[in-house]
Amino acid sequence: MPARSSANPGQRTACRSPLTLPTSPPRSRALLGTCLATLLCSAVWSRSLAAEHFVLRFNDLELSVTLEELRQWSENPASEQDLDIWFQLVAPGDRDSLARVLRRGIDLRQGIVPAWLDSWIGRQLVTQLGSFITTDAGPGGPALLAALRKGVEQGKASPVELAGLVPSLELRIDANALLKQAKLFRASLEQQKVLLRRVRELPLPARYVGEVPGETAPSANGVTALSLATPLPQRDLQLSLPHRQEPLDISLIVPDRAPTMRRHWVLITTGLGSSRSQLRWLADALALQGWPAMVLQHPGSDEAAITAALRGESGPPEADNLQLRLTDLSRVIARARAGQLLGAAELQGRD
Repeated sequence: MPARSSANPGQRTACRSPLTLPTSPPRSRALLGTCLATLLCSAVWSRSLAAEHFVLRFNDLELSVTLEELRQWSENPASEQDLDIWFQLVAPGDRDSLARVLRRGIDLRQGIVPAWLDSWIGRQLVTQLGSFITTDAGPGGPALLAALRKGVEQGKASPVELAGLVPSLELRIDANALLKQAKLFRASLEQQKVLLRRVRELPLPARYVGEVPGETAPSANGVTALSLATPLPQRDLQLSLPHRQEPLDISLIVPDRAPTMRRHWVLITTGLGSSRSQLRWLADALALQGWPAMVLQHPGSDEAAITAALRGESGPPEADNLQLRLTDLSRVIARARAGQLLGAAELQGRD
């Protein structure tokens, strides 16, 4: 297995031990091993490898790995092979796990792959993954899509067997760009952790009503806080609409002891991947101030739909869900104004 430096492409040196690596700090060699394992795992999980071999570019080093070398190593990781020299840089547990993954048969007709190929969002995601890959024909996005389509037609195959389906003799992977994107992704995750920690540290907002027996702590605006053990009444409705195959779930929260009963009512729509229960606090806060509130949950783009997509049980929501959501809103508003929502008599006379 040759390794060559891109600074001197005409010179090749046979690698028989890690000592033949180009002069670099130990940290860079460790990063190379980690990058190689991550890259192989990423290629397996995205169901694509090079047809005959792929070239990993890391700093000034280019590592060429043939498909046959990868197959032999996955079948016998303990054997002494040229490729094993590089995998010695990887932790033993990760190395064994990678070998098992490379040997395992994958049923490409099940799971998330067909859903991705049928989804505009999924195809765009696969195409964007190709920005780190270059094939004989150019950017690797189209090659990844073609390999996935062939794999679905073929059915069950191991990742190594699937590798030959990529329509390119050589697959060049820019590990530098891959590492840069991974660092940005990790920084984003760390930022989210910090934000979540700050949110958890915020004091819970007080819930207000008029006089409540047993409550004496006034809030800043002079009304008394409602105990969380005293929930507001909620009515769960199902509304059949002509543009939906399944009923629309609606929660109706009506004030029963607010200091002022408002003339208008409020319609709350859940966001992508959200649910009615996640917005109950907002509906309660509005109802406690005298506004009846209705919370809509949109099937196909709610919490259940996103959870199913993450588990590979279905594809991600399509762009046409936006129009469905807008139609949900207009139809619910029309039904409420016409007094056609069962069990929502409290909304009559309000707008």
